[in-house]
Amino acid sequence: MLNTAERMDSQISNLIRLEGYNATAQELPTALSVLVVDDEPLMVELLSRTLKDLGHETVATGRDGTEAVELARKFRPDLVVIDYAMPVMDGLEAAEIIMKELSVPIVLSTGRTDDETLQRARKADIHAYLVKPFHREQLKTAITMAMVRHHENLATQAKIAELQDELAVVKAVDLAASLLMEKFRIDRQDAIEKLETAARARSCSLLDASRAVAATLAPRPIVQHAV
Repeated sequence: MLNTAERMDSQISNLIRLEGYNATAQELPTALSVLVVDDEPLMVELLSRTLKDLGHETVATGRDGTEAVELARKFRPDLVVIDYAMPVMDGLEAAEIIMKELSVPIVLSTGRTDDETLQRARKADIHAYLVKPFHREQLKTAITMAMVRHHENLATQAKIAELQDELAVVKAVDLAASLLMEKFRIDRQDAIEKLETAARARSCSLLDASRAVAATLAPRPIVQHAV
């Protein structure tokens, strides 16, 4: 059983290792299902043809941001290539909705490179950009960048969840150990060992055992009755 200091060291170590995470193109799927959205039919055709040439499948196409959201919900593609400037709802707004709901990597295609557009895209945390006009290798690179960034984001979220779980265990064990120390006049190591023994006896996790002990031993609030 790790003590609190060792757990803290472990958490810090995990955070440091997280910085070294780096997905590579070799780790990514080679054939993707792709949603293509652009209000220019010729651009949709060009993107679809180039995607096929790269070994990917265009599962659906749309003409505006609203269609993009609806089609993403329906087909749940591996990747979305979406134009920035479109009617009804622009591509950036649609991309934000899709990323929030489905956690899908996004390639934003645009012919605009002004500061306002770039700032909006950065704020939305778009995975990759494709500047029009483009050629095959530029699309290939944008797809790889989008997938790598998406995998990095997922890895970060997983590590954060893992650390939050570990922190919950540390806090629960610390509270339960303190309550046992006070009730039975034992030291912290003995208290933690008793928690571990109780968890094994009950076939439950250390977290559940600690929460049960805390619920039982925690002082109840004193209720003052009006005189």
